[in-house]
Amino acid sequence: MYQPPLLLEPLRAVASASRLRVAYSGGCDSHVLLHSLAELRDQLPVPLHALHINHGLSPHADDWAMHCTRICARLGVPLDVVRVQVGHRKALGLEAAAREVRLAAFEQAMIPREALLLGHHADDQAETLLLQLLRGSGVRGAAAMPTIQVFGPGWMCRPLLGWGRAELREYARSLGLSWVEDESNQDEALERNFLRKEIVPRLAGHRGGVVKALARSARHFAEARCLLEERADEDLALVGVDGGRRLNTVALAALHHARRCNLLRSWFDRLNLPPPDSTRLERICTELLAARSDHIPLVEWPGVEVRRYRAEIHAHRPLPYHDASAVVRTAGVRNLDLGEGCGRLTDLPAVNLEVRFRRGGERCASRHPGGTSDLKRKLQTAGVVPWIRDRIPLLYVGNELVYICGLGGCGTTASEMAPTWVPSDGLRTLLPFDGPFRQTNA
Repeated sequence: MYQPPLLLEPLRAVASASRLRVAYSGGCDSHVLLHSLAELRDQLPVPLHALHINHGLSPHADDWAMHCTRICARLGVPLDVVRVQVGHRKALGLEAAAREVRLAAFEQAMIPREALLLGHHADDQAETLLLQLLRGSGVRGAAAMPTIQVFGPGWMCRPLLGWGRAELREYARSLGLSWVEDESNQDEALERNFLRKEIVPRLAGHRGGVVKALARSARHFAEARCLLEERADEDLALVGVDGGRRLNTVALAALHHARRCNLLRSWFDRLNLPPPDSTRLERICTELLAARSDHIPLVEWPGVEVRRYRAEIHAHRPLPYHDASAVVRTAGVRNLDLGEGCGRLTDLPAVNLEVRFRRGGERCASRHPGGTSDLKRKLQTAGVVPWIRDRIPLLYVGNELVYICGLGGCGTTASEMAPTWVPSDGLRTLLPFDGPFRQTNA
């Protein structure tokens, strides 16, 4: 039977938190969590706050926000209400898009070392496990929702996973708590709702204790996942390049197929990238590893691009659009924004320059009188991957290339033409040198 003091044990995992903040939707489960922690306030080592995300998707959304405001005022718990917009997102349904926006809002609202507490319970865990199994997930997916995980500048914690929906509702009714009901929870077109309303009750009628049994299986999968992560750590130390930002293809190919796939799944997770399905994972293990050294194969899925260059595998989010045909005149300005696909230039020299981008065939003066060198070869020597070379700003005086951002000046103009290039975030992680960049000699 659920009682608030029982929460103190799972909360020990976030004992070093700077603050506890309940993600309060206004529903029964998060209300029970908030009410329980308010009762335990004197036993909590840090302040208690609440956070409500108003998605604006329901005609009742503003009423729910007002309900949460009233409840928190009654409990004496500070509440922040954050309004978000859930727009259309390619390859995402409305539910998944709302979840993505909600998680981003959570992370943005958190303070360092804060513990964000969610109201997920054992029934949610059982449904998550079933959903993952129906999707053909492996151990990582079947581990379902962790009790605690690193999230943003702190942690995300689910202290109610040890109790079922019925136990929490019984507790709420015994105290006369009021909560809101989200009408979208009745839509059986959503897989989770269908499982909750049709499948799990039938399983429970056939076999008692099915929810707790499924939740227990999720815990076993979570233990197995820990072992797989430990092995992935060991393998990444052998295969990883530049602190694990890239993978060495020779070392990766030397691993047994199962270890190779395990490492790749863990690697994408570490890079905070969406995981590949089994088909794309197999393509990485075959097409990328078997590719000729002069080929640059690409495997992609929503939110991720994976390429091989030379003997390394690179993975990143798709870069923003960039017009490599653009020609931008500085007209004596000191700072210049070149867009999300490139970045910005600062400390530009007080002369009229043109900013261009590589199209092929460019040459620049060398330090030897009358000599020139090929731009492509310079970029190759520096280790700049081919698919971003047309994003590196090139400074021209007339038709003479005088400065290559990231590499430095050409010929004798180096000391005069030394702006600072601040690459965009996505581009910075792909460059083989640290930034901002202000070299004086190429």
